[in-house]
Amino acid sequence: MSAGPTTGGQRHLGATMRRDAWWLELLPVIFLLGAFGIYATLRAFEGTYYEWGPYLSPFYSPLIDPHHRWWPFSPALLILVWPGIIFLVFLWRDAFHAFFFDGHLGLGVGTLVLLFNVTLLTIYALSCHSLRHLVGGKLDCFSCAAFGGPRHRAWNWLSLLNERHMLYAWISLITVGLTDLYVRLVASGAITDLRLL
Repeated sequence: MSAGPTTGGQRHLGATMRRDAWWLELLPVIFLLGAFGIYATLRAFEGTYYEWGPYLSPFYSPLIDPHHRWWPFSPALLILVWPGIIFLVFLWRDAFHAFFFDGHLGLGVGTLVLLFNVTLLTIYALSCHSLRHLVGGKLDCFSCAAFGGPRHRAWNWLSLLNERHMLYAWISLITVGLTDLYVRLVASGAITDLRLL
């Protein structure tokens, strides 16, 4: 028995047998990731307009050596080497500080922007596959494990978040960029932060 050819002719590099416009799905991914990557790189190297009043851009948090005493480059370049989940602690701290203007409790649009950003980043981190696995993915029997009931409830809750992990990834990517843009616009004087309280 001889096997016949499975293709209908010579294919070119990158050609597939699919007849639909499958590549259209890639365009938003390429555009959004590309735009974010270019914007974040430019902002990291810019090294200015990252702080205004109690607001600090997420690209620069935690703020390390802003006066260039030992690091001659942008402070944002120092935080790129660390894992992102560590920075949630600093971003929550920054959101808390954003409620205090000159030592007095207050609320501005920037306060809400920073709070919204870190909330979405936390949801994204909680929806992570690895966290879900650490809580209970490796267990065959929750009732047989220590703290099985609470772990099972946490695993179920994280599983619900995990179903939309990619959506949270895109939303948090966009909000990080928009939060930095807001702080930059306020710090540069292009817009005025509206005080609500």
